[in-house]
Amino acid sequence: NKVDENGYYNAAHPEEGTITIQDNMCGDGRINTIPTDTDVLVIYASANDITANAQIGELDDQDENHLKYAYGLMLRKIIKRLPDAKIFACIPHNFYNSHNNADYPYKNNIGLTIQDYGSVIREVCAIYSVPVIDALIQYVLMDLTNPYIEDTKM
Repeated sequence: NKVDENGYYNAAHPEEGTITIQDNMCGDGRINTIPTDTDVLVIYASANDITANAQIGELDDQDENHLKYAYGLMLRKIIKRLPDAKIFACIPHNFYNSHNNADYPYKNNIGLTIQDYGSVIREVCAIYSVPVIDALIQYVLMDLTNPYIEDTKM
């Protein structure tokens, strides 16, 4: 059993608490590590796509390097593997810069922001009726309401 005493699933190196799989988010190498008896699955994928300058593409373009196709393929495979599971997807939080930076929101080399990638996730999840947890907006709200932020008003 690869589930530890805290309920965490560690596919590749349970002793290290990490998963090391060199595969796209929609690759069988990743999908097949998910236990088939999973009840609830939270997907936090696409966080690296912004720095990798991943193209958005189309849902049916057959290119696993394009976010829209890869995300849709991943969801189809997961839904097939876990037909009874409750599946949720997250829009990654903005870990590139904060709202008070001059270059907010961060744009990658092809001019896309984390919001652009989040919109794709939201669109694809709507097609497959997968609820979305917007970690991006939660992160911004948390940042703006953090009681430890110094008051700079004079």
